[in-house]
Amino acid sequence: HDARCVARLAARLRRLHELEPPEGARRLEYSTLIADYRRSLAARPEPRTRSSGALDGGADRRLLSAGATARVQALCHNDVHHRNVIEGESLWLIDWEYAAVGDPLYDLAAFACYHDLDAIERIGLLEAYAPGAAPALTSSFDEHCWLFDYLHLLWLELTAADVADCQRLMQRLTKKRGQIYFHG
Repeated sequence: HDARCVARLAARLRRLHELEPPEGARRLEYSTLIADYRRSLAARPEPRTRSSGALDGGADRRLLSAGATARVQALCHNDVHHRNVIEGESLWLIDWEYAAVGDPLYDLAAFACYHDLDAIERIGLLEAYAPGAAPALTSSFDEHCWLFDYLHLLWLELTAADVADCQRLMQRLTKKRGQIYFHG
């Protein structure tokens, strides 16, 4: 939550996103990943009620909204968590298992959501990533953060992870807008 560390990571992600993606790099579309997770959850041998099901309609609407921005696709890490960053003279991103060409705002959203950045910290992240452009990005970034949390919830349900983590994400996803994300 240190503003200097957040700015340093934002600058590193900006440099990553400016790189030319390697020829033949795989692509990651959140809409496809969400659909795959939903199918996998529905196909389980022991059907269980999934708490994320109540959010499917909202996720579908946000996917349309987030996709409408037509941002340039870039090489993304897609798992920007503190355990995947080594700090020294430079910042090193490790564990490239989920790397793919995709929407750079999801990389930023992953970091913001994994680390529970509040609205002020999220604005700082955007300002450090795209100086002067943060106001224009906040609404779209808000949608990307919500979608990242939703995707994370689906993954937790699919892997039968800690119930407390699922409950925490459900609470965050169902709070009134403006309490966690940017706008109301």
